[in-house]
Amino acid sequence: MEKGMEKRNIEIAKQMFLDGENIDKIIKYTGLPRENIERLR
Repeated sequence: MEKGMEKRNIEIAKQMFLDGENIDKIIKYTGLPRENIERLR
């Protein structure tokens, strides 16, 4: 179940990037580590 939640948060982070959101805001809303989010770019 945790794996599914992390996958969903990654999808949310990708969409937030496409919408032009700030990385700090993405971290706040997804709970993902900065390193994981930066790899999505």
